[in-house]
Amino acid sequence: MNFDFLLAGIILFVIILIYAGYFYLPQRRVFYIFCAIIIVSVVSTIGFWHIYQRGTGMTEKQKMQILSEQPFFVTWYEAYKQDVEKIDRIWAQYNNIISDFQQDKISVSVMRSKMVKVENESNLLVKKMGISLPPKELSDKNYRISYDILEKTRHYLGKQNKIIKRTVDIINEKGFTREAHDVQYKKIDNMRILYAPVNLYIASDISQIRDDLSLSAWQN
Repeated sequence: MNFDFLLAGIILFVIILIYAGYFYLPQRRVFYIFCAIIIVSVVSTIGFWHIYQRGTGMTEKQKMQILSEQPFFVTWYEAYKQDVEKIDRIWAQYNNIISDFQQDKISVSVMRSKMVKVENESNLLVKKMGISLPPKELSDKNYRISYDILEKTRHYLGKQNKIIKRTVDIINEKGFTREAHDVQYKKIDNMRILYAPVNLYIASDISQIRDDLSLSAWQN
């Protein structure tokens, strides 16, 4: 129902009641109480109805917008998760190589070979994510949130990439192979502790987009 017509009808009804009360209620005090009760009741009813409509109402246009965005976001998010899994896998490989070297399971030359391979994989992923964009079919709000997610991820990946490069540089330093095993490990481990990126926090951003694209969230 159109809110303007409803409001006009209620105002007209209130005027009629007050007009009738003015003539049929002999005492002024009773008339004033009668008017106050009517006004408070009407205002409360309109207020509650308006709040309810704002909380639960969804236009057909909004519904169609949500339904049209959903498949694009799902497709993008699935691809994004695969990239995040690659980031985690590369970082796990990096740490496993250092752990194997610490336990003397691999030599410096083997560590160098494996670390260079990890660096190349990281470089390719940095390049790929550097040109990644959210789907243009998303609303301005959801596009902005998705872009922020990518920026956070790129920043996180960039820090990982730098620390992997620093590790390769340390291994390639002149004289590194002649140093004691404990000294070699300590150099790499100290650098890893100092420059390792903090965790990637995007859960709240993803939840916000999911809520925006959920029909049930609009109805709660």
